[in-house]
Amino acid sequence: MRLFFAPLLLLTAVFGLVACATSQESVSMDQPQQATNQQALTAYTGTIVYQTLEGGFFSLITPDSQRFTLRHLPPQYRRDGLVVKITGQVNKDIITFTQFGEVLDVSDVLVLDERNAKPAPQQPRQVKSL
Repeated sequence: MRLFFAPLLLLTAVFGLVACATSQESVSMDQPQQATNQQALTAYTGTIVYQTLEGGFFSLITPDSQRFTLRHLPPQYRRDGLVVKITGQVNKDIITFTQFGEVLDVSDVLVLDERNAKPAPQQPRQVKSL
């Protein structure tokens, strides 16, 4: 009986070691995915709009009504009404409470028109009673 269990135990140990080994194939599969993510930058033209939901956030509304929640927008561009061209990547791996279109990770901002731009409110807005 002992002769039967010894080869079975040895075979199980070999399969376990083979299953735990890392292969070059899994490493090479991750590298093309990272390259694809780096190349997915897109430019969008639109107006930065300050939304007051849940304490406030900045969004981008394009002329064709696409809506984006802006992530990593530099502070100098956080101005309601600023017309810009934003280069960034749509991040589909994130969910926010804003419920305002897709999340756009901002890489670069070019100001096109700042005539109607005003700074975002620093204090929470007071609700007026009717």
